[in-house]
Parts: sequence; structure tokens; C-alpha cells
Amino acid sequence: MLLFGFGWARPVPVNSRNFKKFRRDDLLVSIAGVTLNFILFFFTTLIMVGLNQLIWKPEMWNLLGMPLLNQKDFLSFNGGNFYSIFTGENLLFIQESNGYLSYIPGMFEEYLQTPWLLYVQRFFMNFAMINLGLCLFNLLPIPPLDGYHVVNDIFLRGKLHIPAQVMQGLMIALLVIMFATDFISNLLGNAIYFVQDGVLSLILGIFGLG
Repeated sequence: MLLFGFGWARPVPVNSRNFKKFRRDDLLVSIAGVTLNFILFFFTTLIMVGLNQLIWKPEMWNLLGMPLLNQKDFLSFNGGNFYSIFTGENLLFIQESNGYLSYIPGMFEEYLQTPWLLYVQRFFMNFAMINLGLCLFNLLPIPPLDGYHVVNDIFLRGKLHIPAQVMQGLMIALLVIMFATDFISNLLGNAIYFVQDGVLSLILGIFGLG
């Protein structure tokens, strides 16, 4: 998000004169972007799950006594094997009894079925992470982010009116906090892991891959 940018210091211009019912239409506009981000994340996660079945030999998932060699660890944003694939390390990690991660040399190549699909999956991993991150970031209830409009329209009944210049100043303050502290990044990181874990568990459960 930091690299690509998305209107950092000012909100996306919206002509509220076109709103027939201000609160309702302002809410719909506010949730449109985050809803699209979440839909893209959801379907990208489906693609990641499907690719996982093509990349690895089926017998790998039947190995006993090898914790982390399961579908979820390869697809979860905080999984050891997800990180290995995401960063291009290309090592298969298992968990020792003392809690430390280790890998078995040659195991990655032994159970890899379609190597070139790793690059495709890595692209979708990035795409899913970016879209979920954008969705949750924009849901922060801080002006001028979409989350502020959602809170204002639903809970405050549209009573809070903040001038555009003040919103711009608040956005700059948010950026300063983001760069100066880890509070926002830690909050978003935990939220991303929580939401992705829930969605991934649901998809794996539906297809009997959990």
C-alpha cells in the first residue's frame, strides 16, 4: 500500500449533489470500494486453494508426523510454508517437538508436481494480501477513510460534518502515526490474519481440504 499509493493525503472526490438520500447514498459509496476489495480477496483465495491442488503431489498431504505439511499452512498468510513460497525460499518446513521450524533438504522438489504454477500462485498471494489490506485499512473509522463514513452514517446518523481541509490534515496525521509507530501496522496485521484465517478455513472446510 505504501508503494502504490491511493490518494494518500486527500479523499476520492465524490459529488454529493447527486445523492437522492444523503446518508444512504453516502454509505453505499463508502462501502463500494471495500466490498470490491473483499470480493477480489475472496475469489483470489479460491484460486489459491485450487492452484495448491495442482502444484503439489496428493501424497504429500497424507504424510503423518510432519506438522505444517497441510493445506492451511501453505495458504495462510502467517503460515511457515506460505512464507517460504511467498518469498521464493522454496523450502518445505516442518515443526520440531521443541517448537522450532526446520526443513528436510530435497523434500520441496520431491513433492512438487507443477513447478511453474508456483509463480502464478505467488502472484495471487500478493493480490489477495493487497486487496484484504486495502479493505481493512479503508474500514478504519478515521476521516476521510470509508470507515469514518460508515460509522457516521450508521451510528451517528450523519450528524458529524468535517470540512475537507480538516480531513486532509487528519489523513496526514494518520500517515505520520503509521510511519512513526507500529500501532496501525500491528492492528492491521492482526486483523488481516484473523479475517484471512476465517475465510480460508471456511473454503477449505467446504471442499473437505481442512
